[in-house]
Amino acid sequence: MVRGGVLAVLILGAVGCGKEGPPVVPEPRGPLPSGDVSIRQLGSAAEVSAAIPAPRGPAPEQALTRAELLRVDFPAGAKPPADPGVFARRGTEVAASQGPFVPGARVDLADATLGSLQPLDGRVLRYAVRWRDARGRPSQLTLAPDLVAAAPPDAPAGVTAEAVPGGIRVRWEAPAGGAPGGYNVYRARADEPVDPLPRNAEPVTEAEFLDTDVALGTSYRYLVRAVAATGRPPRESASSAAVPVLAADRFPPEPPRDLVAVREGAQVRMFWTPGAETDLAGYRVERQIPSGPWEQVADQLTQAQWLDPGPPPGTVAYRILAVDRADPPNVSAPSEPVEVAAPLPQEPRP
Repeated sequence: MVRGGVLAVLILGAVGCGKEGPPVVPEPRGPLPSGDVSIRQLGSAAEVSAAIPAPRGPAPEQALTRAELLRVDFPAGAKPPADPGVFARRGTEVAASQGPFVPGARVDLADATLGSLQPLDGRVLRYAVRWRDARGRPSQLTLAPDLVAAAPPDAPAGVTAEAVPGGIRVRWEAPAGGAPGGYNVYRARADEPVDPLPRNAEPVTEAEFLDTDVALGTSYRYLVRAVAATGRPPRESASSAAVPVLAADRFPPEPPRDLVAVREGAQVRMFWTPGAETDLAGYRVERQIPSGPWEQVADQLTQAQWLDPGPPPGTVAYRILAVDRADPPNVSAPSEPVEVAAPLPQEPRP
């Protein structure tokens, strides 16, 4: 009996030695969530852009293999609950991407099913992005800002883009239903993606826009969207067709003005009004004797003046041309010529 009692005490003692405390939450094993998610309405689609996170670890099974876009929609005027658990109860997957995924880049996920939500105008749409790794483990949800959908206008048509003095001028035709919210003009370099922000700081009210911030010799593409509703997130029509254009300077400067030429003994000094062009490289001087051709006598002048140290005897004429920095350079039309009379004969000294 004693031995049995001792054994029971030992068993109880062993059980009683277990550590007590709060339950330990297991470490997450799925992918990391996106750090940034943005949204915009383009026509009858919602486009969500998400930052691609780094894998949680180096193991092959931790590689990202799928990005999922979930949606919950509410009727116009509703105030959606702040509880993200609403996605677990009635969230619908509306888009997905299989990659490849480059950490630090972005992935675009488009919900093209908005046309099935009627009425669309004023409906509140909430989106969340979820990642899965090679083992199918999900990340936590990252919510996009709520989008109050707007009835989308038609996309602008007939877009043109041409190089003009001062930049690229973009023109388009207004859609049949108009664009009460104005227009946004977007640009891309060569074959790169379209910039996420428009070139205009505020919606354009006229059907044209001058982009003054261009690099000469660069190829661009331009597209235009009608604004469905002002405010954030952006709500716009679908994109117009993109039109290519080369930012080339084929426009000569204005001719120099107010040329004055005066004799200074055996020399001739000239002055003129400098041009206002920002890409002006300099000036060229041409000289002519009566019945003779115009000949270049000075080039690449950076000041609006010049002294001809050795004009020919007799009456001579001068004209000035402006030259810009384009490659090849554009040359202005000549200024109005001025004529300088022959020097007075010198009186013989007594």
